[in-house]
Amino acid sequence: MMKRLYASLHDAFAAGMEAFWIVRDRTEVVSHAAYTGSRGGFNPTPGTAGLHLNGFGELNRNLFCTKAILAAKKGTSLKCSGKGGKLVVYNNPNLSQHEYEDNVTIDGVNLGRCYGRQTY
Repeated sequence: MMKRLYASLHDAFAAGMEAFWIVRDRTEVVSHAAYTGSRGGFNPTPGTAGLHLNGFGELNRNLFCTKAILAAKKGTSLKCSGKGGKLVVYNNPNLSQHEYEDNVTIDGVNLGRCYGRQTY
């Protein structure tokens, strides 16, 4: 039993490290992004310094995107950029795991069908 549990943990760690190495050069700046989908979309309101998350540039006061996303029961969409290119991330915890949203598009990238509570 312990060997199976150890193997599962080790496999998850290896998968996480592999994912990190793929995106490490693309996450110098992380910011909220507008998205559209079959269940509507969300257009974030910038703070004093734009849409970047605090910790990725100058202090961004009055950035209440997370609060607005939770209040509207929408998905979270992030755009990451860096010297290695761009990366978009989407997650909608307001949908159950069997519910989905089609044609989720962030910054010109169509993610297709996205199920609830999964990160794309």
